[in-house]
Amino acid sequence: MRRLVISVLCGVLVLTLAGCFMVEDSARAPFPVQQVDGALQIMSCTTGRIVGLEVTERKKSSQEWQTILEVESFDVALERNQLISETAVKAGTVVTKQALDLSPGDEILVGVSKAPDTTAYAAFTVPDGGLPTEEWLQPDGKVTEDACSLYTTTNQSE
Repeated sequence: MRRLVISVLCGVLVLTLAGCFMVEDSARAPFPVQQVDGALQIMSCTTGRIVGLEVTERKKSSQEWQTILEVESFDVALERNQLISETAVKAGTVVTKQALDLSPGDEILVGVSKAPDTTAYAAFTVPDGGLPTEEWLQPDGKVTEDACSLYTTTNQSE
């Protein structure tokens, strides 16, 4: 019996850790970012309803993720080329909102909830020059003039 319990616990641990790594590896949802007047702007390059937004950061020198923006209690329909960050803050309840203080090498994880149990993620590493202010940082590290130029209506990976 004891072996069974240990085996089950090990299996749960392995699945949990695998899930954590999968979020990082597949965090390429079509939500590019930029910094405007000290605030993080998040663009939607897809359409659909969203019900939650959470943005976390991890400093280059730390392993701990900190929530810098969390908005809940809303249900809005997004259009392509619509700012998620502004739409969510206007429509929902802001649970957490901290000043943006990012340096090159820091990481950002944007989670956009489409339903209570479905979240699409976009992960970013702040480039050497910092977050772009007029261009858009893509999850793959590219910087583009047009936020949604990499996403056609047929290649919206979420």
